[in-house]
Amino acid sequence: MPNINKKSPCFQNVAGVQDISHESAAACSGGTLILFDGTNGTGESRTYTAGGPQSIGTLLSFNNRASSFQVAGNNTWRVYSGQQFSGASVILGGPVGQGVTNFGFVGFTNFNNNVESVRRIP
Repeated sequence: MPNINKKSPCFQNVAGVQDISHESAAACSGGTLILFDGTNGTGESRTYTAGGPQSIGTLLSFNNRASSFQVAGNNTWRVYSGQQFSGASVILGGPVGQGVTNFGFVGFTNFNNNVESVRRIP
């Protein structure tokens, strides 16, 4: 195994391999949900990928911090106001390249700084 790096070509030198944008990568991987602790996609962020765990029962240090979000790729996510998929919930999703959206009132629940768990809907 230690010789594998000496025998493998650099991907940048392989014909047909290129860097792609985050949006294109998200579309290929099934998509991502990005939560931001500031409005309009600013501040610290956490990214959850469709290829990762389908359910995150607690956002740990990011609990109750999300103020805006972006869904990249063709997938759907449900966010919950409580840990372990409890409390009020709302479905987030959209077409590839959807812009950043601020959390606010959805129904009777204000999801701004009130998201504690997320689940990807297959």
